[in-house]
Amino acid sequence: MLSKAVYLNWLLVNIVYSIWIFGQSSGDIVEVTPEILDTFVKENRYVLLLFKSAECADCSEAADELEKVVPPETFSDAVVKSLSHNAELATHYGVSEFPKLVFFRQGTPVLYDGEKIVSSEVSAWLGLAEQEAVQILTDDTFEHLTQAATGATTGDWFVLFFKPSCPKCQQVFPAFESVAVRVKQRMNFATVDMETNKKLLERFKIEKCPTAILFRQGKMYEYEPEKYEPKAITSFVESWYTNVQAKPVPVEPTAFDRLTESIAMALKEQLHDPNRKWIILSGAISVAIVTIVIIAICACKKSPEGKKKQE
Repeated sequence: MLSKAVYLNWLLVNIVYSIWIFGQSSGDIVEVTPEILDTFVKENRYVLLLFKSAECADCSEAADELEKVVPPETFSDAVVKSLSHNAELATHYGVSEFPKLVFFRQGTPVLYDGEKIVSSEVSAWLGLAEQEAVQILTDDTFEHLTQAATGATTGDWFVLFFKPSCPKCQQVFPAFESVAVRVKQRMNFATVDMETNKKLLERFKIEKCPTAILFRQGKMYEYEPEKYEPKAITSFVESWYTNVQAKPVPVEPTAFDRLTESIAMALKEQLHDPNRKWIILSGAISVAIVTIVIIAICACKKSPEGKKKQE
């Protein structure tokens, strides 16, 4: 049996959900809560969300412009229009200034980077943002797709290393997607899950989350600004990277490289072992035994030659 509190909460959510449905069917822009947004982002292919604040002078005009936005003819479904005054929700999507517009494409948030929210400009931008602009790279596909260490014939790559559980990463994604939409004809944007692609972390010595790196013509440039905003990212990938120290892209390690590295790590761990004195002693004895065996073998090979000379 559901408790009374749980039942009332469920009932409230469904009432708000129904109001939302009614509002959408009548063409109105409806204010949403985080719970309602989660539901509609999952159930609607396209969602436009306008973030407003009480102190925002341009927010009312932005809401009027949002209402006039006409989706491109290529869109297969209607665009759900909504707004929110929720500061925590805004922060979650990297929004710090108002008004701001976020477009959800099949659940993926993309931050609108226009200077001002104008219906005709938003409609044109939606045509660009409709298609996926960010690729997914893994340990197995990274070098094949980017060719980062062998000449970069596939172009420049700006790669974001992230963790799904990282709150900061969730704030970065909308801005990252936003720039990817604008530059997708001349540059590649991609993400790497740090939790499932350990080989790439070792190869590029990545520890901080999130970390973004521009791979260009055999060199790598780490994104240093703390803020991941569309203007800052665009500036970096187009020109500002020249102010960052360029590092050669390390080649993809071979199986032999990994084997020798694992042996070195094992030896390093043993040297820090409390019983390292006995380990060193046993190692020395082993080396001595091997040396004696080698000397004995060499002596046996030389002895027949000595006998022949005496004869």
